[in-house]
Amino acid sequence: MAKQSGRQSQPFEDRARRMEDDSEFPHPLIEGISLQLQEVVNIVHEMQHRQERLHASVFGSVDLPPEGPVPPGQMFVVKLLCSHSPINQTELANKLYVERAAMTTMLQRMEKSGLVTRKRDETDQRVVMVNVTPLGRSYAEQIDHKLMEMTTRTYGVWDDEERETVVTLLKKLFVAQDALIQEWQGVKETND
Repeated sequence: MAKQSGRQSQPFEDRARRMEDDSEFPHPLIEGISLQLQEVVNIVHEMQHRQERLHASVFGSVDLPPEGPVPPGQMFVVKLLCSHSPINQTELANKLYVERAAMTTMLQRMEKSGLVTRKRDETDQRVVMVNVTPLGRSYAEQIDHKLMEMTTRTYGVWDDEERETVVTLLKKLFVAQDALIQEWQGVKETND
């Protein structure tokens, strides 16, 4: 099972009520903005926290390989290998934008866990081919099933109209965030 954080789970409404009664509210980082905007920020942060906890519970709720829980980064590699296996180790590192040395270290751990195999190419001994094992494929399938269930049960509470509204609002937020990122990155590049 995944290790539980020391923080107890509380319904958002209870935490929000406590924050309103707390002398530190409004949060010092967002002081000076409206209460409605603070509420949006708090809800988005709470949603992010819950999503992280949900993902941790997904990874902790499947049958584990003998070496124990698989870190999410390694799970991403296993999932990629399920559709691109066997693959040249250097090509895999390039697809994931990972340094070759870091890829080697990660694959050594995954091989020890029984999730992948690595074998020198018979025609070119400099090339290492990576393949997902049946254990790795089984683990990826379990994760996919749990993630699909999580997505359906959490985001399925909205009807079509509500989903359309949420998507529209989030896209609007993404545009504002992207503009700010570009603006601030431009400032950093000018200052360098």
